[in-house]
Amino acid sequence: MITLTMFLKKAPGLTHEEFVHHHVTVHGALMRSIPEGRQHILRYLQTHPGDTGISSVTPADFDGTAQLWFDSPEGLDAVMGSETFRNVVAADEPNFLDQRATLVVVGEAHPIIGDATTETSAVLPLGPREDRFGTLPRGCNHVGLTVPDIDSATEFLRAAFDAKLAYDGLGPGDPPREGEETEQQLGLPSGAAITRQRMVQIGTGPSIEMFQVEGAQQQAPAKLSDLGLNHLSVFVDDVDDALRRAVAAGGEALSEPHPNSPHEDTEGNASVYVRAPWGTLFELQAIPGGHWYDDTAEIQVWTPPAR
Repeated sequence: MITLTMFLKKAPGLTHEEFVHHHVTVHGALMRSIPEGRQHILRYLQTHPGDTGISSVTPADFDGTAQLWFDSPEGLDAVMGSETFRNVVAADEPNFLDQRATLVVVGEAHPIIGDATTETSAVLPLGPREDRFGTLPRGCNHVGLTVPDIDSATEFLRAAFDAKLAYDGLGPGDPPREGEETEQQLGLPSGAAITRQRMVQIGTGPSIEMFQVEGAQQQAPAKLSDLGLNHLSVFVDDVDDALRRAVAAGGEALSEPHPNSPHEDTEGNASVYVRAPWGTLFELQAIPGGHWYDDTAEIQVWTPPAR
């Protein structure tokens, strides 16, 4: 992974506020417009000094920095050599930068705190924000999980994955969600009632919304061969540690840890499926070297940052 860091000085005649506004709102938007950037820029970060109240550090005399993470040296060259960068982005620099006083450092990134997935997952190389229908979705917010007993399920998720309670949408003393209107809104069968509803969080990523439903015939939890959603993946740093924890919490390991699928099979990778006490499948997955991509990739997958 290649990092480019620029130490910036504002153009003569600009106030600090004018410089920051142009850098963020104008130049930042131009950088996002580079077609090649959607494939090769992993992260783009701007920093501007201000009254932070920090007294332990003496800042250098610069008006800001720009840091870009690229997937490879070839990716950097593809972006910086692109027509959009040369004719649009670079052409904007004299409008807010003192180019003669700007310093540039380019080199290979050596993570010291965090891992290979942290930077590549911080900002995704997304396309436009809107289409003909309007604003496009941000991403996956949460997944739904129906369990036989919400308190027991919560204890398992706590013990196995360090899950945290966000809130109870429906507590023990609340009236159940039921009736024709609820059945229509949520696709419930006739006579079903949601008696408990809870949102929990495992580390960083989509939340898990759990439901406890009574008064309806329920099928067994899905197997990998069944249609529809069939498992939840939990990203871990050490599969062996995570597996011992999950089994101690009451989970059942389906096998010993094994290599991941292609594109997830970088050095040190491992995966193992664990069946929760009520039957839902959880995948424990470690990809310390990050994913690898070929020319068909339209985007890079999101990965939780290191703790």
